[in-house]
Amino acid sequence: NLIENAYEAARKCEKPFIEFTARCKDGYLLAELRNSVSVTVEFLEGYPVSTKLDGGIGTRSADAILAKYGGMMKLSQEGDVFITQVLQPL
Repeated sequence: NLIENAYEAARKCEKPFIEFTARCKDGYLLAELRNSVSVTVEFLEGYPVSTKLDGGIGTRSADAILAKYGGMMKLSQEGDVFITQVLQPL
């Protein structure tokens, strides 16, 4: 879902990009997904507000799955870049 969201946002941009990095460190998976965005994303309770008619549960679902296994997720925006960071114990 997170990659699908990144793709949908990036394809609306003049210069679309998606970058994914992951590494293991001290028993954790550290992953970061960066993608271009064409708008300023509005956040509510740490989650982006969906502009889809019947959307808006994907990031919450991903976060719930991570939390179930002791992980966490941080979502943010820096300029025209949306950033998803994941920390998951291995």
